[in-house]
Amino acid sequence: MKKAFIYHHAEDYTLIMLSDGEGVCSVSIDENIKSCACIYNLSVEEKYRRIGYGNMLLEEAEKVARKLGANVVSLAAEKDKFTANWYKRKGYKPLFSDKEYITFYKSIENEDNQKQHYPL
Repeated sequence: MKKAFIYHHAEDYTLIMLSDGEGVCSVSIDENIKSCACIYNLSVEEKYRRIGYGNMLLEEAEKVARKLGANVVSLAAEKDKFTANWYKRKGYKPLFSDKEYITFYKSIENEDNQKQHYPL
């Protein structure tokens, strides 16, 4: 399944949307830690779930993060939702949590194809 992406580049984030509007997310670089990108609001319309659109958006968000210079990506998910386990299956590791959310991180390859690891 090949889908096109639409990008909106703003001053402090990039919005990524599937061309037919099935899903959307945004990526931004942390102003204090330039090597860390944050993925926000990854969502797929319910009728388009479980057919790969979320995977495509997440992979594209990681590519955009690499292009922005990030070596690490972070995101948050509600504790009791399926997305927390989905992010774990995609290689994200829990960093910390509160009553409602878990913050995850993942080391990603930079443009030089060197994997950067950041021990906690």
